[in-house]
Amino acid sequence: MKNIIYLSRNMQNYQPVSAYQDIMDELKRVTNVFFYGPGFPGYAASDTIDTVIRKSGRSPDFIFQGHRWLSDNHGDDVDSHPSLNLADCTIPKIGFLNKEYVNLIEKLAYFRKNRFDTIISHHHDTHLFSQKTGIRCIFWPFAVNHRIFDVKDSNSGKKYDFTFSGVLKNQNVNSEQSDIRLRIQSKLFYSVQDIPIWIRTPYRKFRIVWRVIPRKRISRLIVSLLKKSKSLSLSEYSRLLADSAIGLNALSPRGLISTRFYECMASRMLVFCEDSHLINNIFPKDTYVTFRNDLLDFDEKLYFFINNKNERLRITDQAYKEVMKRHTWEKRIDELISQL
Repeated sequence: MKNIIYLSRNMQNYQPVSAYQDIMDELKRVTNVFFYGPGFPGYAASDTIDTVIRKSGRSPDFIFQGHRWLSDNHGDDVDSHPSLNLADCTIPKIGFLNKEYVNLIEKLAYFRKNRFDTIISHHHDTHLFSQKTGIRCIFWPFAVNHRIFDVKDSNSGKKYDFTFSGVLKNQNVNSEQSDIRLRIQSKLFYSVQDIPIWIRTPYRKFRIVWRVIPRKRISRLIVSLLKKSKSLSLSEYSRLLADSAIGLNALSPRGLISTRFYECMASRMLVFCEDSHLINNIFPKDTYVTFRNDLLDFDEKLYFFINNKNERLRITDQAYKEVMKRHTWEKRIDELISQL
């Protein structure tokens, strides 16, 4: 087994994205890994990398920098641990590039300044990142934790016809995210300040779960005060996907294919998404259903797949096989370690 030092905040209770902890758990499965950072025993902001190596009690083959190590706050120095002095460390360094729409120039400059050997990104523009840094950059798509999201029975009952849970639209000016979720909400509901109030007549016959995080702070406060929505635990979220027949999937900031695509497929939930070549680059076309960006075919396809269970199951069966064969975190980590 390889010896690894992994620089990261403790992500055990980080609810927004469980993938960061999933990656750490899988690394622990196949390597001798020492986790170091805020929230872990022995952490001190003043430590140098030599001190960290001594604390690890091992001679590392690689040093990994995790997703939440660099700052995502505008105006901050992205490097909150300059005392590490990674530039002078000759051990191979691998860095995860996270949230490519925030402080991207500063993050790439950090990797270049600290002489990283490899950058790993879940974003497809890895060739551009390599050009700007002169560092090898690996495109490493997101995946699914098959130990949490796994509906083995293709005939499992579905309580809900159509489901969405998540942010309506990222408000970062560099996110380049489309307004598709907003337009779909407007199509389905009468809404005030991003808050869905009443479902429109054509869709009342369907069992729809629509859990959204509004764009504006005041709207999020109103939702909280009205107790119209609460954050789901990971187990509650996985149960919701397992209970849903069709799920709305949309591209994340800068066209990122989020973990939701993989989680829906593992849950035998039909991925219903906007048409994009970016999705085609990862999944075979027979594993999901697309609708036009102008939504002209949205109703037709939604009605069809709600009412035609056999056709829906044909696609979700293909998707389940595909995601379990190629897109689990277990397989991602095994492939990454073999590459390195």
